[in-house]
Amino acid sequence: MATLEQVKATVDKVDQDLGFVTADLANISDELQASVSALAGQISALNASVVEPVAGIESVPYTITEGYNMIGYTGPNGVNIEDAFFLATGSSTALNQLQIIKDQSGIFYAPGFGGPLTTLVNGRGYFLRNDGPAFVVNWGSISTLETR
Repeated sequence: MATLEQVKATVDKVDQDLGFVTADLANISDELQASVSALAGQISALNASVVEPVAGIESVPYTITEGYNMIGYTGPNGVNIEDAFFLATGSSTALNQLQIIKDQSGIFYAPGFGGPLTTLVNGRGYFLRNDGPAFVVNWGSISTLETR
């Protein structure tokens, strides 16, 4: 049977070990809080860069050739795709020639079918396929949000 001294020594050892574990947990907690704060800052910066326009509205004509094209959008944010192409080309014919419009995430719009992509964002690039003759878009002509 263990003596009172042996039991006391064992309890002291457990208390000491528990102190080390408690200190380690406190250090881990501090590191996790610092990491979460840093990550929150990075997420805020990323959200700001996605939401804020990265370029002004530029009046630069782009020729959309037959086949595949990659274009940048420099018009105002949040313009419906159909309205944007109508205002930028002066006609609904151009949009009807397109088979698909995709953003950098792969979200798409298909004329006649729609899709999850519904508006254009300033400063983003879009991939599209034109099955008709070449046409010109000028995002600068979307100076107002007037639609058809």
